Order: sequence, then structure tokens, then C-alpha cells
Amino acid sequence: MMYSLVGLKRGFISSLLLFITQISIVYYRTVDLAAFNTINLMVNLVSSYLVIWLISHTYEFHRHEVESTLSNLASRDALTSAHNRLALTTAFEYFQTHRDKEELSFLIVDIDFFKAVNDQYGHDIGDKVLIETSQLMMQIVGDDNLYRIGGEEFCITLFNRSLDEAHLIGERIRKLIAANPFIYDDHHIHLTLSVGICEYKEGNRIEDLLRMADHELYRAKKSGRNQVRLCPTAEQSVDDNEQKVPVTATSHL
Repeated sequence: MMYSLVGLKRGFISSLLLFITQISIVYYRTVDLAAFNTINLMVNLVSSYLVIWLISHTYEFHRHEVESTLSNLASRDALTSAHNRLALTTAFEYFQTHRDKEELSFLIVDIDFFKAVNDQYGHDIGDKVLIETSQLMMQIVGDDNLYRIGGEEFCITLFNRSLDEAHLIGERIRKLIAANPFIYDDHHIHLTLSVGICEYKEGNRIEDLLRMADHELYRAKKSGRNQVRLCPTAEQSVDDNEQKVPVTATSHL
């Protein structure tokens, strides 16, 4: 019952306290009663309690592990281990509900000419590129802020960072990838990124932010790739929606 009510860790502590309390009560109430064999009674009680406790703890431990695994599978990208789009939506909803963080910047990151990597070197190499790229980006923004939302497209969330700070981080990521030697067997691959950045404004939905950041990403692609583009203001980006660029998993080749 304790495990069901308060979970694994607190259930263990509660069960331990209850065990000590029950044993103490039974001992002090029977130690002076001749009708009871206190030692046998204590042995039976302790043995029964410990067996039930062990079964309960083992069951709850495995249930907790299964729930954690299922939650991880539901919120993580199977290839790169970055968070997925479902996790991005959940994080954004939490941000809107709690608002303990005042600022939020969205970065949409796309690997330039990734289709050419798959075509020239094969999908196995392409998968390794995606894995290594995500690991490099995690070095800068951390595991909790990176999401894979398309084939070669990632989203980064930056809380309590201004648009200028987000721009600097976008440049750090771009330079890191451009300078990194992607070497697999005898294949030496040079990669670059294009990045589009926008800032959350009151009332924005996650679809608005993805669309605005993706629009800046499109501008970066059209301007020669390997660059970071900023969305000056949410209002200006909304006006630019006459050139709407849908948020898809396809490459901007």
C-alpha cells in the first residue's frame, strides 16, 4: 500500500518506519504476557513482513523501470537519442503553464546537403552523421534542449536566453560542425549547418515558433547555407507568412 501511494523511494522509507513501529508495539505488548512466546511471535512477524516487503519492493522496482523505459521510448528519437517532437510539445506546454522562465528561443538546425551524404555514402554513414552531429550539439546546449523533429532537422530550445545570446550559440554550433572531421572508415566528410532562430512572444503557439524559425532557416538555405539567420521580431515574422514555409521533415536542398 505504501509503495502504491507514495512511490518507490518514499514507499521504502515508509515501509521501514512502519516495520520498526509495528515490531516495537508488538514486542512491548507481549513481552510481559506469559500466554505469548515473544521470540517465536517476533520471528514469525518479522519473517512475514520481510517477505511481503521484498516482494512489494521488487515488483515496484521493476514496474518503475518499465515505466521509465516506456517513457524514454516515447520521448526519445531511437537513432540519435535526442528528444523527439512529442517531448518538444510537452516541454513547450510546461513552459507556457509554469512560466518560471521568462524567455525562450527556438533554433531550427538543418544539415546542409544531407541527402547527398546518403546518396554518396549510404544510409549507414548518414545515420552515423546524424548521431555524431546530435552528440556535438549536446555538448553545447545539453541533452535536455535538443530535439530531432525531422530526418536531418533538429530543434533547440534555449530558456532565459535573449535572441542575441541564441544567435551566439547558433554560431558556436555552426562553427563546431564545420570544423569537425566526420571520418568513417576511409570516408572524410565535411558538413555544414544552416540555422534559423526565433523568439517566443506572448500568445505564440509551438506551431508559430516552428514556422517562424523554419522561415529563417529557409532564408539561410537560399542565401548560400552554412549560416545563422535571426527572426528580428515575432510580428515581422508573422507578416512574412505570405511566404510560408511548412514545417516538414524534408531537406531544404
